[in-house]
Amino acid sequence: MKIRNLKNNDGIALLAIVTMLSGLIGLVAVCAFVVGNEADDDARYDETRERMLEAKRALIGRLADIGGGEHITSCGGFISDYGEPGDSNAFRIDDLLSNSEFAGMPLEYTNFFWAGYRGDRYLEANAKDMAGNDTFIDGWGNSMEVSFHSSAGGDTVLIRSRGQDNILDEGDEADTTYYGKDIEDVFHRRRDIEVENNTGADANFQVIYPFQGTVVGSGFIPISSSSTHTFTGIPIGLRKIEVQVSGNIISIEMVCIPPGVNAYPITVD
Repeated sequence: MKIRNLKNNDGIALLAIVTMLSGLIGLVAVCAFVVGNEADDDARYDETRERMLEAKRALIGRLADIGGGEHITSCGGFISDYGEPGDSNAFRIDDLLSNSEFAGMPLEYTNFFWAGYRGDRYLEANAKDMAGNDTFIDGWGNSMEVSFHSSAGGDTVLIRSRGQDNILDEGDEADTTYYGKDIEDVFHRRRDIEVENNTGADANFQVIYPFQGTVVGSGFIPISSSSTHTFTGIPIGLRKIEVQVSGNIISIEMVCIPPGVNAYPITVD
């Protein structure tokens, strides 16, 4: 049996092949890692969006899923029950996870309409923090935010995840990567209601709604037959419209007012 020694050219060729294969294996590994991370981030982003919807449902109930309002007579959610918290600046997502903040605000009934806290929680916690307290996190395991805001553009609610990097996007420091950007859902929590009197008679109208845990009314406004009146700054959610003629209530309309910017039209027959 003869033993064949490799010549220099053969050795160089073999080394080149080994180097090329090693490079290809490394490239495949890197590509697999990148693709795997992107797929993981896709799933985490989708999970974050779903959790933001859960938070929105906790705030406005069925109105988070259904765009209309007039055909819905039961919408639910924190804003439907309270209108808005007493101290908007102090409200946090944790307030939706338990009744500790609002346990002292009982149900109140005025004119057969209720307001107040009706359960243990509006939102189910999905994690525990370092101290063992219930919390609600996004798809990357970071805390999510719910906050109330007032500005010249209107009163809004913000639901936010700070994204993959868990850093708030501000000015020049904003993350330009897709998954590093803040993920937000903003909606108006108050809205004008344009009521049309289609009862066939001149009548007085008022809107009744919860405000900071108690029942309040807009006060009766006269609206002549076939005319309209706009009630301004009414919190979204379940609201009651009363129609009064000669001191007697002749009609009651229950309606869920959805988020929006323009006046919401309601025709009372």
